[in-house]
Amino acid sequence: IYEALLVQDNIHLPHRDRHVSHALEQLLVSSAMTKEPVTLKAGTTVSEALKTISGLPHSSYPVLDDGTFLGIVTQARLRRTSAEDGNERTVKSIVQSCPHVFSDYPLVRAVVRMQQSDSRQLAVLDNRDNKNFVGLLTMSDIVRAHA
Repeated sequence: IYEALLVQDNIHLPHRDRHVSHALEQLLVSSAMTKEPVTLKAGTTVSEALKTISGLPHSSYPVLDDGTFLGIVTQARLRRTSAEDGNERTVKSIVQSCPHVFSDYPLVRAVVRMQQSDSRQLAVLDNRDNKNFVGLLTMSDIVRAHA
């Protein structure tokens, strides 16, 4: 009776038997990602990298080798390496792997990837060339896009 009255007033509620799409299924990674994050070059020394990121608010940085994504290096790892007399080591030698998504993925798929990899950020790679870095997607980016 209540549903009939709602329909009579031109109010249509989604039913349980039909799939209701979520906003994160409709938004793409490319619309939420940070397109130009601060990156470090693979051949940069640890001491140069620490100077580059000095005063920046981020805790981790993508490492690129001629546009090819190698992984992530954290500020803490750079400092630890520097403290262990590793100032002349290259960033490439201490890079850590990082999960990735493609720019044309829906955001819901990125959230699943974050959950599976226990990560709060993902590298975004070009869907045509799966090594070409195009951005970084963080949980904050997803929340901002959803809002």
